[in-house]
Amino acid sequence: MPQSYFSESAMAFNQRLAALTPSALPSLPTGYSFMNPFANGLALEISREFYLKYYHDGRPRAMILGINPGRHGAGRTGVPFTDSQRLEGVLGIAARGLQTYEPSAVFIYKLIALWGGAASFCGSFYINSPLPLGLLRINQRGQAVNSNYYDSRALQERTQPFIIQSMNSYLEMAIQQDVAWVLGQGKNYLFLDRLNSQHHWFKRLVPLPHPRYVVQYKRRDMDSYLQHYRQSLQRKGSEQ
Repeated sequence: MPQSYFSESAMAFNQRLAALTPSALPSLPTGYSFMNPFANGLALEISREFYLKYYHDGRPRAMILGINPGRHGAGRTGVPFTDSQRLEGVLGIAARGLQTYEPSAVFIYKLIALWGGAASFCGSFYINSPLPLGLLRINQRGQAVNSNYYDSRALQERTQPFIIQSMNSYLEMAIQQDVAWVLGQGKNYLFLDRLNSQHHWFKRLVPLPHPRYVVQYKRRDMDSYLQHYRQSLQRKGSEQ
């Protein structure tokens, strides 16, 4: 059963992530590692303030599903698609010394502004990822870079049980199950649509272009993509 406040459910989910030990996580292919945003406590503190500020009520939310946290967004702040600039400049939450920039956050916070601000948007939607832990891989230069759970078949197979577990946990919150939106019209959507057909988390999944794709490749058309997002999200529960 959902807890009385949405914030309590969201914070409890993050607390469980913070308590994970390496032995509790799936083994990953060589060259990959997990990035747990909540392992050092700072992201846990920031996210707690976020949920208490914007989710401390009993209203149900519709869900928006990303991929997995990135190094410069939720991987540092604990708040999905949020870097330190948006954290302080829009949400009014101290970044505690963090200085990060996440391209996807640019798009998401333009959308939030179109929606009437963070209080209005967060009152309707809950964003998180099917894999709520970040993934890093070592590139040819020996540097750790972001990875997606679907970047290889082996990686996808190793993370799938944890993804299923996380999705089941989300539905213990006050999540509306008529429709959810998936950020990423390719592999992310196809993977989640297949799992959804097996586990029946939502009646319908609606794919949307990933914010990173828009910012990186379609920036001149950003306004039209924002309108597409807005129109899709406004048609909650209707045929699209």
